[in-house]
Amino acid sequence: MAALAEVISPEEMAAFVAARRGPSGRGPRAAAAVAARWPAPEEPAAAAALSVWVPAGAQWREVVVDDRVVVGSSAHADVRLPHAAPRHCQLEPRPDGLCVRDLGGGDLRIAGAPLGQRGTLRPGQVLRVAGGPVVCLAKAPAGPKRPWVQAGRMGSATPAMWQTFADLALAGESGAPLLIGGESGAGKELAARFAHDASARADGPWVALNCAALPAGLLEAELFGARKGAFTGAVAHRDGAFVRADGGTLLLDELAELSPAAQAALLRVLETGEVQVVGGAVQRVDVRVIAATHRDLRQAVAAGAFRLDLLHRLAVTEVRLPALRERPRDLGPLLAHFLGAPVSAPCAQVLQRHPWPGNVRELRNVAARLAMRTGGRSPGPAELSRALGPRAAAPAPGSVRRERRTLVAELLATSATVSDAQRASGLPRSTFFRYVRRLRAEGAVAERSGGRAAPACFRAEQTLS
Repeated sequence: MAALAEVISPEEMAAFVAARRGPSGRGPRAAAAVAARWPAPEEPAAAAALSVWVPAGAQWREVVVDDRVVVGSSAHADVRLPHAAPRHCQLEPRPDGLCVRDLGGGDLRIAGAPLGQRGTLRPGQVLRVAGGPVVCLAKAPAGPKRPWVQAGRMGSATPAMWQTFADLALAGESGAPLLIGGESGAGKELAARFAHDASARADGPWVALNCAALPAGLLEAELFGARKGAFTGAVAHRDGAFVRADGGTLLLDELAELSPAAQAALLRVLETGEVQVVGGAVQRVDVRVIAATHRDLRQAVAAGAFRLDLLHRLAVTEVRLPALRERPRDLGPLLAHFLGAPVSAPCAQVLQRHPWPGNVRELRNVAARLAMRTGGRSPGPAELSRALGPRAAAPAPGSVRRERRTLVAELLATSATVSDAQRASGLPRSTFFRYVRRLRAEGAVAERSGGRAAPACFRAEQTLS
């Protein structure tokens, strides 16, 4: 029997024994005994669905890593970087990220730390290859028609948002002050946390402070700390946000709400790395500052409400988060995530007719109202309309066509091949290539050999193949 088990599978052995036993009832028990004696080998864990993003002009170009890929400057490299060695390093998907192996090029760094012969590039981190950035992002196995890219606790099916994720990872890795803009509820704090996790300070403290939630009289004490008795009500020593974030990252949310005095004190900390504790001595800190605001700080500077020198100190790198109404492909998946239940196509159409002034925060509140009514099951269009309230409006004429045109142009700019762009769009081939022909007629897409189209900005680099 042991010799036989080496040449046939446990399932075949169980079927053979069950057939020999016949309908007496002993067949299933015999089959179970055989399967327990010769258990099937465990299947290897599936590798994470990962992609890397490399600079291509003013945007990023995606390369899906589903097998071993070579990074280098050679024309035969899977991921081409102009300043790298011809065969600089190799990336291989693993369950916890991408295994990076040096092929002799050297000068490899992950999240700012030097890499030896081998290391792991995790989603959200940046690999520097001879100084050139390679951003790793996770891609959910949602099928080729609706790929879903994950960045920390954020996710999106919108190509423009994927570009923002790559910008955030690169800004996080730089360690420089970062200014994140966007409407209220768009996810600025999650974006800031993603940038923190992509930095060399990821293991350090993370402190978030909402500048709009504190009275002006207490804001400086909350920022810089206060000694006991420094002011009325200071009954004990309190460390400020800068001290608590020493060695890590401090998020200043709603930065535009800072008073002029607090702005001047914040500018001094950014210039000197020293905080003046209220009623105490000067203390030196090492903090990376990320600021977030829904206001236009340049307009605030013009109005005299914000310091220009402070803006220049904070906006070393700047990223703007798109509003939810600019990401209609994300509405259904996000609501399904908040509800824990699938969202039907008619409900997705109802979602796209709503203006979403509160962005993702408003969508989460809608999901909470739906959960109370539906008990966790998938909602119908009528239930969803009731949860949305009276603010839903019909889509503007031609909005669907404009959205599809923008989607096709973005996918052509970020996909490795036109076929990949068509599959990622979720559009029928005839519809997709009708938009390609329109873009070509407008000069936004250039004709290439083999009848394929490439964005005009990539004509010289020949990044599509």
